[in-house]
Amino acid sequence: MDLAGLSATVTGAGRGIGRGIALKLAAAGADVVVGDVHAANAKSVATEIRETGRRALAIEADVGTRAGANLLIASAEKELGKIDILVNNAGVVGAPGWESRTQPSDEDWAAVLQVNLMSRVFCSEAVADHMIKRGFGKIVNIASIGGIQGSPTLTHYCVSKAADINYTQGLALKLGPHGINVNAILPGLLMTEMMSGIYEIGRVRGDTPEGTEDAELYSKAVSRVPLARGQTPEDIGDLVVFLCSDRARNIHAQSINVDGGYRVH
Repeated sequence: MDLAGLSATVTGAGRGIGRGIALKLAAAGADVVVGDVHAANAKSVATEIRETGRRALAIEADVGTRAGANLLIASAEKELGKIDILVNNAGVVGAPGWESRTQPSDEDWAAVLQVNLMSRVFCSEAVADHMIKRGFGKIVNIASIGGIQGSPTLTHYCVSKAADINYTQGLALKLGPHGINVNAILPGLLMTEMMSGIYEIGRVRGDTPEGTEDAELYSKAVSRVPLARGQTPEDIGDLVVFLCSDRARNIHAQSINVDGGYRVH
């Protein structure tokens, strides 16, 4: 799955799943624009990529705003000359302080819809004309298995991910005739900072006994996965690389779980 000669832009690439995706794309030969709302994180990942011999550019941008998305896409086009691959990965579970609330606030609802859905809209619309003119492009949206199952405490997050999946389908129908593949990936259980925050909500609500470590909670959750293992950012990155390769040229408008069989369907 050689991506040599291709240029990729990844949002929310400063840590977690985004970092894993960016590094996997670089390992496959792509040059990578590392977009993140935190400049230091973006620069750190870009440095890692350059150490592999690939070109990398760190751009600080809040893609939850149209201005931020336009800045990221315009900077990527200018610096690398083209955008072959767009990975919409940026995501949140709520507004700042969401881990301490027993129920999502109005601000939490607004934040997840703005970042988890509208950042996909803003970035995809910003890059669409560029890809259409070239008759080529790969767009991958990182959703979640939460988008196909509800949650009593994370309803706002799951709704935003369901919207992400639906947007992927609509975008695929629109861009497919122009030679642009659009798909979504639905990660399962990953031990990231976001997951730690979710576990903290359980403690605040009293659903989780005080003193229970994140590792213990994660291990218990993983025990319900048919493959008996959680996912890693690299697992998600591997599928991104495949979907962006010529081998996946006929895979389009799909939402693919990477969850070890956790969500059987």
